[in-house]
Amino acid sequence: DYFYLTKTNILKKNLFFKNINRLKYINFDYLLKKNENIIHVGASTSFNNFHLKNKFKNKNFYQIDLSKKITIMNKQLFPSKIIKSYSLDLLDIPKLIISKKLQKILLYTSATLTYVPEKKIEIFLKNLKGINNFDLFFNEVSNFDNSDIYSFNNPILFLHNYEKILRRTGWHYDKILSNKNI
Repeated sequence: DYFYLTKTNILKKNLFFKNINRLKYINFDYLLKKNENIIHVGASTSFNNFHLKNKFKNKNFYQIDLSKKITIMNKQLFPSKIIKSYSLDLLDIPKLIISKKLQKILLYTSATLTYVPEKKIEIFLKNLKGINNFDLFFNEVSNFDNSDIYSFNNPILFLHNYEKILRRTGWHYDKILSNKNI
């Protein structure tokens, strides 16, 4: 059960830190320095925030995943004084941000939104528009050339045009990474 639930994390384990040249993430580091609250959406049992917390000790880190089982594991892996973990649907994240009165927020994803329908992403982004001091960083799949990395026998994968979605929902779009990411 544990392996099945964390299969995405085991197979693409910390892709963000291990398989990608960190020099490409200079702009991400800038966003980390600029913001106080760092939210990883679709975190699974990722150690991304743990590594980031070691580098940016004065920041507040949040792991959000839809799975309650994953959230329980995250709470066991990461004490709440280090990383706060929540089991939430994508559309409930703005409510959490408002209820916690979070300011200076960086919300990031890493190969998460490929499992979410476009309309839901649009509603999510529109709901975030009312929150001030907010940065988004999507490290998402832009083609399925290596779809076996992401599918995990999941029959539903979505290939989104994030530039169009962001512009349509009133967000400023700036591509800061390679052609393989938005």
